[in-house]
Amino acid sequence: MEPLPDNGQAWRKKGFTLIELLVVIAIIAILASLLLPSLGKAKQKAWVVECASNLHQYGVAITAYSMDNQDQLMQTVNQWGGPYPHYIRLQNTLSDGTEWNIASIQPYIHGFDVANSNIYGVSLCPEVNAYSMNQWIKLGDLPTLNFMEIPYAYWARMDLVPPELFDGNAATELTGRVLSATQLLISDVLNYDESSSAYRYNHGFQGWAFAENMNGVPVARFDPGPIPSFRGLNECFGDGHVQWKKQNAFGALSQMNNPYSYTQGALQSVPGGDTDYY
Repeated sequence: MEPLPDNGQAWRKKGFTLIELLVVIAIIAILASLLLPSLGKAKQKAWVVECASNLHQYGVAITAYSMDNQDQLMQTVNQWGGPYPHYIRLQNTLSDGTEWNIASIQPYIHGFDVANSNIYGVSLCPEVNAYSMNQWIKLGDLPTLNFMEIPYAYWARMDLVPPELFDGNAATELTGRVLSATQLLISDVLNYDESSSAYRYNHGFQGWAFAENMNGVPVARFDPGPIPSFRGLNECFGDGHVQWKKQNAFGALSQMNNPYSYTQGALQSVPGGDTDYY
């Protein structure tokens, strides 16, 4: 039987040429370069919104605690001779008052696992690396110290802090004896660590930053620059409302690594020592 003649209508197998394949790859690469920055910014905004929700829940919990305790507020932790807003005690150690501590706030909010020495949920800013943070807590804070370092700074009972530790208007802008819609209660961390000459913060242009390294604990980024590379921070006030404060709203950025010359809102642990900004 003779084969049928090829009349031009028979199917012929055809694939991409090398040039066509390279063109497709180039188009995909261009689209990815255009879309990835937008996706990254969208993810950052989502983290900021989730973080604001965490702080609002803290505000509600602190208000509930205060109402159940004759309108009293816990005071910012005093450690190493001065206030450390980003510390929280495991339990209260004072006989004449109450420091910010897990045992007292735990009935009102969940996010602390003292048995396993870690934090989660509302106690952990979503932009902070959970593994690194909890490794630091295990190796750096516990079990020898009666506190945890967390990504949120608690600012209350500033009436008990010596006036020489305030920068700018901190004495009136931070919470005193009572909750106020115009006074800051709790916020993201923005800390300058004097011992390592570097910053802690939650929301950075290159991710979160942590100033110390204990026994090989991995950290996301070490930021020793004169100006911290943070995008901003969330602030929760005494009535529970939360606002985002951008980096450009902070004054005297170039003096943040020199507590003696910084003139904006901040709280020092000791004169010229570690400084927490807001």
